[in-house]
Amino acid sequence: MAKVTVRKETGKLVIDFTYRNVRCREQTALSDTLPNRKRVQAMIDKIQRAQKDGVFRYADFFPDSAMVARFEPNVLIAKPQSAHESVVCVGPQFKDFATTWFDERSIEWRRSHIKSLLSTLNGRLIPHFGGKVVGSITKSDVLEFRATLAKVKPRLSIRNLKALA
Repeated sequence: MAKVTVRKETGKLVIDFTYRNVRCREQTALSDTLPNRKRVQAMIDKIQRAQKDGVFRYADFFPDSAMVARFEPNVLIAKPQSAHESVVCVGPQFKDFATTWFDERSIEWRRSHIKSLLSTLNGRLIPHFGGKVVGSITKSDVLEFRATLAKVKPRLSIRNLKALA
């Protein structure tokens, strides 16, 4: 059973509910007034409805809570773009996704193609994107990565090839 309580030290409203047999208490920034109690009760009703429907995600309701990591270990909270914004990225990290993708698809490829892909994945992509959540990689990230690749000098330049001929 979810309820609204008041924290004595601060006078702020607290949402007190149970999720996955764990008692959860989330403090709001709202003072103890009748209109604020109604707002918090409406939020509690939404939480209970989402739990009943089986679609409750802790990060959707309380993105800045420490409890998010307990209930949703695959959720990473990225650095906010501004002081009032937080970004929640759900999904596997790039290195895990790339490894799974490679393992599932490699049966279809020739050995030379496998060798080439492994070289690219392990030499360039995983060191750069490995720790990022796949859903958080933006077009800007990819373009920035491409720009860094364009600055890399090839092992054999055209002058060296002419000298070998």
